[in-house]
Amino acid sequence: MRLLSETESQGLPVEYVVVGIGLVAAAAVHYLLSVSLFVTGLFVCALFLVSVIAFVPGVWPTLYRTTGIGVGAWLLAAAVAAGGIALSYWIGDPQPFCDSTLSHRGCFTTYGWASAVYLASAFGVAIAAGHLDRYRRLRNASVVPAAEVDDGPVAVEGHLVPAGEPIAGPVSDEPTVWYRSAVERATLFEGHREIDHDAGGGEFYAEDGSGRLLVLPEQLDDHDVADLARSHTDSDGERRRREWSYEPNDVVTVVGVGRSVSRAAYPEPIVVGLEEPVIVGLGTLSELRSWAATRVLVGAAFALVGGGGSLLVMVLAA
Repeated sequence: MRLLSETESQGLPVEYVVVGIGLVAAAAVHYLLSVSLFVTGLFVCALFLVSVIAFVPGVWPTLYRTTGIGVGAWLLAAAVAAGGIALSYWIGDPQPFCDSTLSHRGCFTTYGWASAVYLASAFGVAIAAGHLDRYRRLRNASVVPAAEVDDGPVAVEGHLVPAGEPIAGPVSDEPTVWYRSAVERATLFEGHREIDHDAGGGEFYAEDGSGRLLVLPEQLDDHDVADLARSHTDSDGERRRREWSYEPNDVVTVVGVGRSVSRAAYPEPIVVGLEEPVIVGLGTLSELRSWAATRVLVGAAFALVGGGGSLLVMVLAA
């Protein structure tokens, strides 16, 4: 297993370096550009977040695995956040900060508090947009026997069968048909980030008595696996080892778009496959739909209620 080449146990942690760069950028922006302190703060926060994601090893894989939100959804959320702030400045001359820091409201005016809520609600946009495609794929699929899978969205409910010999999970030490593992390190912000990862096992089948549905590990999404597979954790000080795995005979639902497979490569009587991406979950199709729908609805409600209400206050206060 290869660890990332960063100073994990000696020297200055990379998080501190990125924080220092962010502070220098803040001073430079404030003194070199004729923008308000509020806009400077927003710019520096955005720069800091992008720098952490881009330059700190393991942050993006950890962020995606945890949230399931892709780059496109994050960019959409950023555009919504920037658009609302720009609209309020276009309408008027908002003052985010109070004249006195001793005010009972702290240092924020009504506009300042509303804009803070609005920026936070943009996260709801990212959540809803990031999980909408999952929900659509699950909603469009219907359960069919493996032997009847054809072109189009389908779901097969069955038990897992390894194509080869099961392999022991690195944390659970249980036989698995496939696993993904990660080594995580405690971060400056009381979280964990991935510093190395590994996978074991190979292709496997979902068998329902009528036939076998082929699943290739490279078709699986890291977030879906982390949420829908078995999970095991082993902590050791500042580091921990995690495992997400599927075991032989696990009862699952497999969702994807059907396709044919090579009879020369898979001479089983009835073997069909799926197009990427594929969802494999320890539950029924109804449960998987609820899993995705909850995230979409929560994100949309947060964005519409929190974002819509705070934007109205921002416009009136401007």
